[in-house]
Formats: sequence, structure tokens, C-alpha cells
Amino acid sequence: MPKSKDFALLLRVYPHTSDLDPPIALKTLGLDAENAEVSAVSSSEDPEMVTVNFRDQPELGKEEIPAWQLAEFKNAAKWLNRRNVADFIELRRLGLGVDIFLGRYWGPIPLGLLQEAARHELRIWMG
Repeated sequence: MPKSKDFALLLRVYPHTSDLDPPIALKTLGLDAENAEVSAVSSSEDPEMVTVNFRDQPELGKEEIPAWQLAEFKNAAKWLNRRNVADFIELRRLGLGVDIFLGRYWGPIPLGLLQEAARHELRIWMG
């Protein structure tokens, strides 16, 4: 499925009832080390938010496209699958919000990503 040049799939961590401490958020989610599914982690563009971008590689095989649509979805689901539910509970205990943002995409959201988002109680925002 072709994607818009402005396509975005982000995991976002932001202040909810407490201030955001990016190093603690990154460490809690295991983002203080390299992750094969993650292309970039940023907290500098918006000091009130940590964003995680997912890789668009490796390219999906022909048989994977119906299930995943885009490599970013598969990588996000794989990364979320390796995370413990307790990591997200800890972020919320610290007064932070966590969600998934999906921008400039008009297609089905893969079931595998929906399942992982539900397991971690992550809302999905579209814009």
C-alpha cells in the first residue's frame, strides 16, 4: 500500500498529571538502548513530549502486505510485543500519558498492532 510522504506512526509519551522527565521515560520503555524496530527517538523537538518513530525496513514480503500494510506497523507491533505491561503502568503511575499517533494514513490498521495497543491500554489517535 503506498503511503503519504507525511505518514507518521508514533508512540508518544507526554505529561498528564506530572512533568515529563525524558530520560526516565526512555529508560522505562527500554529506549535508552538501540532497538531494531525503532528508527528515531526524539525529545528535543517538543520538550513536553517524547516521540518514537518506527522503521520502514525491512520491506514487507508479498504475503505480509495483507496482514501488515506497512513495515512500520509490523515493527511497532513487534516492539510493543516485547514490552511488559508493567512498563506502561509505571509511566502512568509517574503521571505520564502514552498513546499511538497515526497521521496521514487512510487504510486498515493491522490487527496485530491493535492487539498490542489494547494489551498496553494505548489509545490510537488519527490525524
